[in-house]
Amino acid sequence: INYGSSFPTRREFHDYLEWAAARVGEISAAAGSAVTVDYGSEVLEIEPVRGGNGVELVDVVVRTGDRVERLRARNVVLACGLTPVLPRGITMGGRVWHNRDLLFRTRELAGTEPTRFAVVGAGQSAAETVEHLHRTFPTAEVHAVFARYGYSPADDTSFANRIFDPAAVDDFYTAPDEVKDRILGYHANTNYSVVDPELIEGLYRTHYHERVAGTERLRFRNVSRVADVVDVGDRVELAVESLIDGSREVITADAVVYATGYRPADPLWLLSGGLDEACARDARGRLDVHRDYRLGTTALADGTAVRAGFYLQGPTEHTHGITSTLLSNIAVRSGEVVASLTGAPVPSTAPTPVVV
Repeated sequence: INYGSSFPTRREFHDYLEWAAARVGEISAAAGSAVTVDYGSEVLEIEPVRGGNGVELVDVVVRTGDRVERLRARNVVLACGLTPVLPRGITMGGRVWHNRDLLFRTRELAGTEPTRFAVVGAGQSAAETVEHLHRTFPTAEVHAVFARYGYSPADDTSFANRIFDPAAVDDFYTAPDEVKDRILGYHANTNYSVVDPELIEGLYRTHYHERVAGTERLRFRNVSRVADVVDVGDRVELAVESLIDGSREVITADAVVYATGYRPADPLWLLSGGLDEACARDARGRLDVHRDYRLGTTALADGTAVRAGFYLQGPTEHTHGITSTLLSNIAVRSGEVVASLTGAPVPSTAPTPVVV
């Protein structure tokens, strides 16, 4: 409050998430319950366990180092996160990065003096990448390439922000599909391809002062696209094409960073034994997700009923709205999943849920 900002810094977010993760074990120990978090483990697949009443249980096959074990569960929450998106034909390499790897990659340049970077994208991550590279490498040029005329500000006004209220999830879920599409279109600028106004102002001030001083390191190549990129080992060459007149300029850079976003990982790729095909879909081929975030399921191909529960965290924007991949409703959402899990009588010997 005294600082005068409603935006916590990324360092504060990091500290909070680290604290929250540590509290899971502390609360579990204090309550005498068995909550286990296994870091460094890989889930290989989730298999059906057939019984007299159909598939009521599943085995989660987990590999930790050289050890493979099976965790039997009645319910599984699939929280598989996001995967980076690159333009078609672009492959990550030694000089071609996605901004997901920015800090790791720039550490590899410690002790060197890069001369030029290119950053592709116009959203928050792209603008932060531009600012980070410009500040971290004080002698290097940073070229920002994007199709827009300039960065667009994020809409964080009071009325628009109500789309992140828990009540908005109910409104969205019950709305007709055409209304859902409109809402996502109207309010995409609260989260997608937009930049915090303070960062926009800071970048423009830096750009302005450099132009006045005649030492322009921060350069904006707007209304443009990268038509071609070639990694030649010790550098990368980009052909930057103007969308206005089609003219091209080749830029030689130490690295190009694609800040081109993410998409939800496919939550079904872990499901084996026909479980993936038993997950129901709507008329448009999208996963059928109930209000409690449980996937609708049908029978296996041989007619065996699937009664085990699969819950989704993340890839539910088409049913639950724009907060699905954000932190804004995570506590409420988790509470709703817990309520669904514990709503029916469960024997005390029932296996515990597994979160993947």
